[in-house]
Amino acid sequence: MGLNGNPFRVADESELAKLYVAPIATGDKSAHDIARSSDPVTQIIAPRGWGKSTLLFALREEFETLGVRCHYAYCSPKKPVRWQVPDVATRAVLIDEAQRLGQRTRRRVRHWREQTGGRIVAATHEDLSEDLGPSIHTVHLPAADAELIARMFLARVQWAGGAMDRFHLTPDAACWLAGRAAGSLRWTEELCYELFQRLERHREVTIDAALLQRIDHWRKER
Repeated sequence: MGLNGNPFRVADESELAKLYVAPIATGDKSAHDIARSSDPVTQIIAPRGWGKSTLLFALREEFETLGVRCHYAYCSPKKPVRWQVPDVATRAVLIDEAQRLGQRTRRRVRHWREQTGGRIVAATHEDLSEDLGPSIHTVHLPAADAELIARMFLARVQWAGGAMDRFHLTPDAACWLAGRAAGSLRWTEELCYELFQRLERHREVTIDAALLQRIDHWRKER
């Protein structure tokens, strides 16, 4: 198909920033805007699969572009979350799945910010305003609509080296995905992964809602 692998394969940390489609936050609060804001603490709230981690990695790239040293921390559900104080050169800390932080750790994060003047950006499922400070700015990621899904589809195909004139996601397909995914970009990516696995030998593809429905049915029947 002229692609460097499946466009919807799982991307690693170094690739995620390339797949960020701005703006995806309410009020056009893009990674570019968040990185350049004066907000000491920003929390990004959304359900699982709505693009929080991708936004954090895009933010990390934006901070690096600005010469701001940042530290990324992922809070794993499999082991206790421990706060490791960043080195003195770190000016921004990005915390993924921040709702998993315990109360003691939340206090330590807040103390680090107050003592150093550094910035905190937390991706979370819960509102952490009471724990991370009164000056917190909240960004709510919206559900993925048809327009966002169409842009995400193109970004994925481009990332995999595909020619844009060979892959067509019809408007009805984008609308069907938006309704079926219930806001989740991750669900859309997983379905499109199966789609491209089954279209491996095709050189030009028009993807409509009927085709996606067949793939969705096939997934359920496996």
